[in-house]
Amino acid sequence: MGFLPCKIESSKFVSSRSYFIYSTIVMIVYMVFVVYSIYEINFIGLEVMDVSGYIHYNIIMILGLLSLIFAYVSNRSAVRVLQRVSELSRILSPSNFSNLAKWFYTKSIIMMIPLLVYIPRLANVSVSISLYTFLGILVLNNLYTYNVMVLKACFQQINKSLVQVREILINDQPHLLRRVYHTQENPTLLIKLRNLKKQHYEISQVVQILNDVFGRQNLTTITILFISVTYNLYIYLVLYTEKGRIKQWFSFIIMYIAYHTVHLILIVWAAESAKSQLPKIGTNIHRILIHTFDKEVTSELEMFSLQVLQTDNTFSARGLIIDATLLTKVLSSIATYLLILIQMLLVKPC
Repeated sequence: MGFLPCKIESSKFVSSRSYFIYSTIVMIVYMVFVVYSIYEINFIGLEVMDVSGYIHYNIIMILGLLSLIFAYVSNRSAVRVLQRVSELSRILSPSNFSNLAKWFYTKSIIMMIPLLVYIPRLANVSVSISLYTFLGILVLNNLYTYNVMVLKACFQQINKSLVQVREILINDQPHLLRRVYHTQENPTLLIKLRNLKKQHYEISQVVQILNDVFGRQNLTTITILFISVTYNLYIYLVLYTEKGRIKQWFSFIIMYIAYHTVHLILIVWAAESAKSQLPKIGTNIHRILIHTFDKEVTSELEMFSLQVLQTDNTFSARGLIIDATLLTKVLSSIATYLLILIQMLLVKPC
């Protein structure tokens, strides 16, 4: 779709001039059609849509355009993020990476299937542009979510390695010989701990870069989902209740609202699951400290623990922290608006 003007050379993501030209052409064409689509719906379609429809459509198209422009402006940074994540993912085993890839492909296919209902209506310019905008946001959300999931797997691998170090210290040698064993194995343990500390530091850097590159896009996406869901709740609630089609309204709630909410849930779930690995790293470090007597190993573990405490691995969107609290606030706000709308419809006019 022109968002990532890159190619793979020697297992590395590198920027491509030809793909960048293609990306620029796609963005220019898209902007032209967005402008035409906005003109068409505001001036040609005056008789088929009320004022709230104009407002909703214009907001969604403008925010969608901004989201895709942000993606275009930061596409070179996104390529660098992909390369960094690709380098970090080498610490994962082939089986773990294969399982991640299968999950990514399966999730993408499932999320694309409902959009096939728009194919018969693609002859309409406004519908086509709306679908492209929605697809673009979906692809960018998937890209962010998948990168976060890979980082989560890297944090998990660090935890597994720390657990293995602890098990070696506890189980590999008899208790009476443990001090001698620690002295003999000191260089190996130090090298492994330093590698793990370096990996943790590199992952933390990528988290910050990921927040910078995808921050504006995620904030725009959350805004679009909130406005779109709230507006459509209002429109369809009024439309179907006036015509006595309550069953159709509830079916719409299940399909449309659930589909949009799933996007936000997956983003929050990926961020929360990655964040949940961080306290485990600190805990595993202190569990190793209990079973070592070497001063150098102890000093390395303490430095590692200090690095974990001082590193901010929060996933955010321009100051808006992506966590379960955000999901709760968005869903509770939507539920509040829904209750207000229902109460307004139940009140009979005088």
